[in-house]
Amino acid sequence: MHPVSIRAKFVRDLALMLVVTGAVNIVILWFANRRAVHTLSASIIRQTLLTIERELDSFFDPVTFSLEVAASWSQEGALNLDTRSGPFGDEAGFVVLRRRMTERFIPVMEQLPRLSSLLVADETGREFMLLRSDAGFEAWQTFVQDDGSLLRRRTWSDYGGDLTVSRVDYDPRIRPWFTGAVEAGAGEVYWTEPYTFFTTGQPGITASVAARTPDGLTQVIGFDVLLRDISQFTRSLRVSQRGKVVVMTTDDLVVGLPNDPRFDDPQTREAALLKGPDELGLELARDATQAFGDAIVHAIEERRDPQEMTVRFRSLGEAWWGESRLFSLSPTRHLRMAVVVPESELLGNLIYQRLVIAAALLAVLLVGLWRTILLGRTLSRPVEQLVAQTDRIGQGDLSPAPAIRTDISEVRRIAAAHDRMRRSLQELMKLERDIQIARQIQQSTLPHALPILDGFEIAAWNEPADETGGDTFDVIGLTDRGAASASRQGSGPMSIEPGDRKADRAVLLLGDATGHGIGPALAATQIRAMLRMAVRLGSDLQQIARHLNEQLVADLPDNRFITAWMGEVDARAGTLTSFSAGQGPLLLYRAAERSVSEVPTDAPPFGVTPDLVASPRPALKMQRGDLFVVLSDGLFEARNAAGEQFGLNRVKAVLIDAAANHADAIIAALRAAVETFTAHAAADDDRTIIVIRRSG
Repeated sequence: MHPVSIRAKFVRDLALMLVVTGAVNIVILWFANRRAVHTLSASIIRQTLLTIERELDSFFDPVTFSLEVAASWSQEGALNLDTRSGPFGDEAGFVVLRRRMTERFIPVMEQLPRLSSLLVADETGREFMLLRSDAGFEAWQTFVQDDGSLLRRRTWSDYGGDLTVSRVDYDPRIRPWFTGAVEAGAGEVYWTEPYTFFTTGQPGITASVAARTPDGLTQVIGFDVLLRDISQFTRSLRVSQRGKVVVMTTDDLVVGLPNDPRFDDPQTREAALLKGPDELGLELARDATQAFGDAIVHAIEERRDPQEMTVRFRSLGEAWWGESRLFSLSPTRHLRMAVVVPESELLGNLIYQRLVIAAALLAVLLVGLWRTILLGRTLSRPVEQLVAQTDRIGQGDLSPAPAIRTDISEVRRIAAAHDRMRRSLQELMKLERDIQIARQIQQSTLPHALPILDGFEIAAWNEPADETGGDTFDVIGLTDRGAASASRQGSGPMSIEPGDRKADRAVLLLGDATGHGIGPALAATQIRAMLRMAVRLGSDLQQIARHLNEQLVADLPDNRFITAWMGEVDARAGTLTSFSAGQGPLLLYRAAERSVSEVPTDAPPFGVTPDLVASPRPALKMQRGDLFVVLSDGLFEARNAAGEQFGLNRVKAVLIDAAANHADAIIAALRAAVETFTAHAAADDDRTIIVIRRSG
């Protein structure tokens, strides 16, 4: 073997190493390219799908809440359609009906511009309709004549115009929104298939709910919801430069249009709704729908989960990546969300990186042939410094390090990237500390000890889904310093007892802000602070509810609200007085009957309408062993691996079995039942429970 110089051996070995390393890297990059694209596309698409889902939740949830409130009004008899009709109806009776309906529902419809009309009908065929038009609101009445025929008349509008009477071939009792709500059962919100509205000719969907009136009639309340606003956010979402977002029915009719210049005109957009991709010339949407369907079939055949599958397909002469997911309006009604991005946009950075690596390898190979010895000497020192800094960072020391001095630009870039990584880690750790501080602050606002009331047991529990949550609760012990209760008179002598001191009364709160995280946590903390201040000022529940709503209407952004329940336990009277602003369910267990009933809500959530009617229910007399339980939706909507909700029936069963136990044990039983049902999976939403038990 002929001896060689160190320089020659270093050049030969380095050149061979560079060639082999470059070839291996190119092969790895080539085969890993598809995997990287799949991972990148799945990440981008799923983040966009989550955004669409949140937007659809904020679009449809207020409609559901408003229907639930309207159902409670119907159960109280506030929506009675009887106008003592004669041959053409009793005008005086309808004036009263129209005034009652418009005072209740116009504020709701003004708060939710997507509502085009209100429909209230009963099993006799009578109907009241409040219709929104470009000019304002109109009130229409449908009633049955003696011969069984139907008349419809426009009896009022807030912009003038002639009132009309006409015979119509229309019976509300056979409309899908009426029959669907009746079949769904009282209190269950039913969503129709998207369709073109009978009255306005606009594309939309109707949500309805059935209720039983005090006189025994079945009454259905419905809202016509315009679908045109969905296209506003589907067109505004930017997945990538040419990525598309679309929302369709399960029958592949478009309800949320993609960003396409053909639909820039509002009238063109509205005319395009509820049409198929082929009819609209959306070849990309058609091909994506076909690819999603084929992928689901293959997944079922291979016994794989068809959900959250990112699919690669070809359309318009190029490759695309996309994913489709169902959005649930109800167990029987869904919309389909779809996101697609062109593969070329995902490959752009990867191709660039591959070319950069190949070019760098070639340059190093050529230059290294005559600078090997110099590079060996100049590279070792900064590399050692970088290694030392990496070890220091690995040990948790993120303080700035001395600058690495080198003339090699690649090493400088590595050093700069290394320093950017250090600063990013610093910022990330600071953010983590800030989130922990926010959690500590929020948790510190929750009572650590609850007041003691003679004859009552009170227990409460809260678990946020994130570091911070949108749920809160409070239990404030009060001691009366006189004969009259401050909460009943609006002001009076009283004191707030700290912690676990004995008290005469207690004021309770359970609040649930929409969403979870830091934003909702701030809103939840705000309502708890306002309640504390109002109690210190001696306000009663009605005053507190009115003032809280006024402040939250002013403070909360659009499509944000807070559901809340407030109550007052009077130990000496053995009573519970409460008020619910959209917060449910409220469950009352009577020990004598061993049965659980649901107490309806009293008003819409706080922050929805400035004209909140805040009227607490009459004081509820509680007997020994009775329970009053308030839950946030994160508990009864908890899902198992099959997607099934825990549900109110399971909650009621747990309460009946555990009713004889202490209030703390009842909460423990509820928590254990939910954990067992979900197999201890992480909570998707904040969970809060308040249990009030009459023990003596």
